[in-house]
Amino acid sequence: MEHPPNVVEYQSFRSYLKQYADFKRSGNPRWSYGVWARKLGLSNTAALTRILNGERSATEGFLRALISDLKLENKASESMVYLYLKEKNTP
Repeated sequence: MEHPPNVVEYQSFRSYLKQYADFKRSGNPRWSYGVWARKLGLSNTAALTRILNGERSATEGFLRALISDLKLENKASESMVYLYLKEKNTP
């Protein structure tokens, strides 16, 4: 995968995050969930993995950090917020 996945093409918040992680890992073998978790303001890798696996809810602070880290703007940012709210409001 040469380019990061396009969030606008996804229907699931977590699915996008997993694809993005795969993209980062494929381009940089030294990339890790731990480094990404710290960049997103999480205390440890487990917190991020639990969010990715649906065992923990993502917070709005996490969403803001994610949008900033991924440098999402306009339509992509709106799509990320939509996916986040969609999963947050799904029982």
